Amino acid sequence: MANLCEKLISDNIQASCENPIFAGLEQVAYIFNKSEVTSITYAIDETTQAENRFLLTGLSLKQGAKGYKIQNLGSEPFTGTTNDMETGTMANKFNHTFVFTNPDNGALAAATNTNIANGKFIVIYQNEYEGSDGTGKFEVCGAAKGAACTGQTQPKYGDAEGANTITLQETGSPYQSQYFQYQGNDEMTTVEYLDSLCE
Repeated sequence: MANLCEKLISDNIQASCENPIFAGLEQVAYIFNKSEVTSITYAIDETTQAENRFLLTGLSLKQGAKGYKIQNLGSEPFTGTTNDMETGTMANKFNHTFVFTNPDNGALAAATNTNIANGKFIVIYQNEYEGSDGTGKFEVCGAAKGAACTGQTQPKYGDAEGANTITLQETGSPYQSQYFQYQGNDEMTTVEYLDSLCE
């Protein structure tokens, strides 16, 4: 009897000679309160008609809800962001970590930081490298289980210049990575679509 949940690879594992991989993130990301995301749409496999859970294509938000932009400046924005495998008993899972700074002080910034400390989120950030298939530009943290705050630190001296550094983590995700590529019926780009969710 075949193992119905057996995981098999179906592609070569190799570098793209025409489009070799490189590191780096863009300076703008998007964050959504997970409780305000009512549904997520996924790409559909043309052969099997199954949802491709590795590629998100749209978000629906509660009426009146919106997303928010995060801008981090410097040559290495969102440094510390990573994906890591966690060995499990039944199956291996993945932890997705997104690190950013809130480059502000004061009552409004403190309220935002406190709410982040106690909420769950979906974050979409931008890789500089788009992948050999063109789907790797916008990476998602928190779509499966939500990303929760695991740490905040605000040293008053040093390279952070007094900013609060915040770590969000989605733990135990079944996916090594998930990506976002808008595929609506209009001609909006992914950036235009994400920007529209923040208006």
